[in-house]
Amino acid sequence: MLKQFGNIKMYKLEKLKHLLIFFLLSFFAVSNSWAEDKDEAEMFATFIYGVTTSIQSGNPGEICVFGYDEIAAAISVKSKNNINLDRNPEKYTSCHAVYVAKDKSKVLRNYVEKFNHKKIITVGVLENFNENGGMIFIQIGRRNFEITVNAKQIKEAGIKLPPTVLEFVIN
Repeated sequence: MLKQFGNIKMYKLEKLKHLLIFFLLSFFAVSNSWAEDKDEAEMFATFIYGVTTSIQSGNPGEICVFGYDEIAAAISVKSKNNINLDRNPEKYTSCHAVYVAKDKSKVLRNYVEKFNHKKIITVGVLENFNENGGMIFIQIGRRNFEITVNAKQIKEAGIKLPPTVLEFVIN
């Protein structure tokens, strides 16, 4: 009888040990995934900052952030003088470029038209960004970043893309 009780206790301890290992592995996998997302957002932010600062336009202002996602947060850290248009929507005329975050997909067209009217460079990673009036859509390709431009909007704004940016254009 004691031997059977000991086996049941050992079985429960073994099961508990496996459960603990599973939770620890799950925790590390989730935290590692979060770190990869953060690293990718920082890479996007650095690329977006480099692209927008190399483009000459009629607006000498700052890079602005409209909405919130991981990339917007990373841009805010990278560019200390950035303007958050969610907090200060009236300051959009002080923007050289606007990064439109993923959470603004439903209102994208209305705001992008407003930015385009003032010839402010618009950059985003949202699907259909260019189709909704955005100027520069950025994605990660096979080996590097890739840019798709909305030639109509770029031309209407009188923006000339420098060779360093044109290297990444795929359309």
